[in-house]
Amino acid sequence: MTYLSNNKYKLLLLFFSIIGLKAFEPVFGQPDSLVLSLTGCFRGRVEGCGHCLVGPRGGLERRATLMKQHFKNYPVIGLDCGQILDLDPLGGELRSRCTILGLARFGHRAVGVSARDMFYGLKMLVRWADEAGLKLISANIVTSDLNQPLFAVWDTFKVKNKILAVSALSEVRIGIRIDQPGGWKVLTPDSALKNIIASKPDTADIYILLTDIGEADLRRMLKDVKCFNLVVSCSRQIFTAAPFTIGNAVVFHPEPDCRALDAMLLPFADLNPLKARIISEMIKVETPADTATTRWLGDCLGRPPLR
Repeated sequence: MTYLSNNKYKLLLLFFSIIGLKAFEPVFGQPDSLVLSLTGCFRGRVEGCGHCLVGPRGGLERRATLMKQHFKNYPVIGLDCGQILDLDPLGGELRSRCTILGLARFGHRAVGVSARDMFYGLKMLVRWADEAGLKLISANIVTSDLNQPLFAVWDTFKVKNKILAVSALSEVRIGIRIDQPGGWKVLTPDSALKNIIASKPDTADIYILLTDIGEADLRRMLKDVKCFNLVVSCSRQIFTAAPFTIGNAVVFHPEPDCRALDAMLLPFADLNPLKARIISEMIKVETPADTATTRWLGDCLGRPPLR
């Protein structure tokens, strides 16, 4: 696994990873590895991130092109670690639905629900997830009266003969009330972590935590926890260049706003994140849009059809 020490080195790594994709072309097309397609802080950017400091990036149409180029012959499981919705009162609800449906088209199987993702209400979120066939996971978003989880604490996914076990935790921001209208609240991650450990499935080959918790709290919470092999956090409070390790776990930090195609290639012989090949390729405006996805997205957003 490659470690990055600063932003400048990360840009170099992205450059060499693109070269690496060409160098390892024979391996691509050999379905001997599992692709974990990892996203977070997507925030409904289905048409890309026009405000990014590094210039326009992302978009489902260009993401689809890269997914087809790199992972056409691979089994893909996509996981989102939260803050997936667009909260803009002008079109945010529509873009949120299209984000969930769009990611599911390319292999996403689960979303780690953050408190932010409850913005449009529980029923709406569940409706979109059911429509997309996505699992919603959270250990600390619970009913306000009985502290019962609203979503699965763990869910498992089988690929070939391997089982992935996935759990999720939402951050709790200081100064923001955690008892919300609609009969739900957010427990502190520390208290919910005990339930995660107690209910951990016995038979999985890899254990994954999806979260939007920052680095300092993750280091404090997980330094002595042996429960997870991989932690995926979209927090903007991750300051060590990822991937890095905390205790037993590798921590991966996907680019926010769908700016990059982020993935880990795990050999089926050993689903060990320490042995993964890391793919992190910026989705640039020069990347051609996938025509089928452009048509689908246009229909989803109600855009005029392509001629």
